[in-house]
Amino acid sequence: MNKLIIVTIYAVVIIGAIVFLIVKNVKQNKKLRKAIIDLEKEKNLILSAPILNELSKAESLVKDDKTKGKYEAWQNRFDNIRNNDIPEVTDMLINADTYIEERKFKDLRHARADIEIKLYKLREKTDKLLGEIKEITLSEERNRER
Repeated sequence: MNKLIIVTIYAVVIIGAIVFLIVKNVKQNKKLRKAIIDLEKEKNLILSAPILNELSKAESLVKDDKTKGKYEAWQNRFDNIRNNDIPEVTDMLINADTYIEERKFKDLRHARADIEIKLYKLREKTDKLLGEIKEITLSEERNRER
């Protein structure tokens, strides 16, 4: 009878430990996936910046070679962001998601840091570009008001 109780307690402890580990693993995966989703949201915020709208405003202001050169440079920088930088971040996010599925947490930690750095640099690029464009469009709007 005592052996039966000991075996039962042992089985319950083992099952409890397995359940605990499974729950812990599920929570960790949710936390990691949420972090990747947050990075994806940040990428989408960068992409949805009103640069294209401001570029179209600036296009109507192009009157001489100097402003035309600036406009073309801005357009090229925006195209580079949209066609090169954003897809690169998207690929990095897909790789990070794969690391979660494959349980490569060390690789995930490095990938996540790289994504955060890339997004920070991308945010700086877009903010700088938007600032330069707005400088021209706002000054033109102020000149019209006078």
